[in-house]
Amino acid sequence: MTLTIRKAELKDAAQIAKMHVETWQIAYRGHIPEDYLNKLSVEERTQKWIGILSSQKNKNLTFLALDENEVLGFCSVGPTEDKRLSKITGELHALYVHPSKHRQGLGSALMKTGVDKLIKQGFKKAIVWVLKSNKSALQFYETAGWKADGKNRKDKRGKVTLEDIRLGMDL
Repeated sequence: MTLTIRKAELKDAAQIAKMHVETWQIAYRGHIPEDYLNKLSVEERTQKWIGILSSQKNKNLTFLALDENEVLGFCSVGPTEDKRLSKITGELHALYVHPSKHRQGLGSALMKTGVDKLIKQGFKKAIVWVLKSNKSALQFYETAGWKADGKNRKDKRGKVTLEDIRLGMDL
């Protein structure tokens, strides 16, 4: 495998969407209801990614982990969406690696790229929201130095409510 990390481009939207949907459908089985996961649509997700990657208002940056031209994972970073936090707080909005590529260093490489970008943008702290029941993801972040800060949220997705826990770190 020849790993490359680069900024996502509009032309990557369909590949990101496909990997995103597959990752949710595999990694979140047992955490999220089957019918919700089965209804996830690559086409709908592609449209969302086209919107994200083409928006002039989007202050987030998305980075891809690629082998040749195949998207194996991505992370998105930028200002926090939580307006109650100070402007020195950035957010790791998303970090996904295809489950077939777990434990090969891609997640760590993507996280480092994202955190480095937050530091370059002047953020002094960072947060990430993690599905509370996803023990392997929580362990991944905690091993990298993120710590639970006691904040939780309920993330409504149609009829499904996800429970997230917030982790933070000083940059």
